[in-house]
Amino acid sequence: MTLKAFLFLFVVTLVAVVGAALIAEMLVGPGFERGIIIAVLAGLVVFPAARWAEYRGWMKGAWSPGGELRKQQEARREQPAPDATEERKQTATGEEPSLSATGDRTSPGDPR
Repeated sequence: MTLKAFLFLFVVTLVAVVGAALIAEMLVGPGFERGIIIAVLAGLVVFPAARWAEYRGWMKGAWSPGGELRKQQEARREQPAPDATEERKQTATGEEPSLSATGDRTSPGDPR
C-alpha cells in the first residue's frame, strides 16, 4: 500500500464513520444496534473506496474467500530454504562458486 492509498483510505474512513454516526443517531437509539448500523454504513463506503484505490494501482491485494491464497502462502513457507552451506564449502576449497538464478556471481564485488 502506498502512502497515497493510506491517506486516501484514512480520510474516507473518517468521513464514512462520522457520516454513518450522524445517520445512525437519527435512526436508532443508543446501544449495540447503533454500532452495527455505523459499521455497516461505513463498510458500504470504505470497501468500494478500497477497491477503487486498488484499481488505481495505489495498493495490491487478493481476495480468496475459500482460503486458497492462505493455503498457497503456507505451502511456500513449508518449502526448505536454499542451502548456502554447499556454496561456502566450494569457496573454501577454492572451487568456482555456482552461479545464482540470474546468472550473476554470488557476490556482486567478486572480481573473478
